[in-house]
Amino acid sequence: MPRVVLGVTGSAAAHRALDVASDLTKRGISVDAVLTRGAQEFLRPLAFEALTRRPVHTSLFGEGSGDPHTHIRLAAEADLLVVVPASADFLAKAATGISDDLLLTVAYAFPGRKIVAPAMNPRMWANPLTARNLGTLGDLGWDVVAPVDGDLACGDQGTGRLAPVADILARIDAALARGA
Repeated sequence: MPRVVLGVTGSAAAHRALDVASDLTKRGISVDAVLTRGAQEFLRPLAFEALTRRPVHTSLFGEGSGDPHTHIRLAAEADLLVVVPASADFLAKAATGISDDLLLTVAYAFPGRKIVAPAMNPRMWANPLTARNLGTLGDLGWDVVAPVDGDLACGDQGTGRLAPVADILARIDAALARGA
C-alpha cells in the first residue's frame, strides 16, 4: 500500500486538503497528515483523523508529537510527500533549508519525490521572492502544481487560488506510478 505524507499549511484553501486526504484514503493509500500551527487555525486535526483513520501529526515537540523521532519515521516510511496548500511562508522556509516545525523537518529528511501546491494572495504569488523560492524548490526536485486564476477568500481575484483537487490528485498518481 502506498504511503503519502500530506502536509497542510496555514491558508484559507486548507479545507481542500481534506478532499485530497479523503480521495487518497478511499483508494487504499495510507495518508499521514502533518498540520502546521497555521493549518490548525483553519482546520482541526480530528477532521483528518476521521477521513484517514490515522493519527494526525501537529508538533515537532510536545503534545501531538508522539515521539522525538516522528519526523525521521514519517520521512522513512513515506513513498511521497505532498504539501497542500503550501503557504508563502512554507515555500520560503523549505527553499532556504529552515526546518523549524514538524512538516519542514519531515521535508528536510525525506529523500523521495515531493509535490507542492501553493495557494496565496495574488500579490504574494507575484512577488519575486515567491518566484525565487519556487525556482529553488524546482532545482531541488520538488514538483510544483501551480495555482490558478480565480476568486480568493480574501476577496481579491487573480492567480493564487489552489489548483483544482483533480489536478493535484493526477500529479500524485503520476508520482506514485513512477515509483515515487
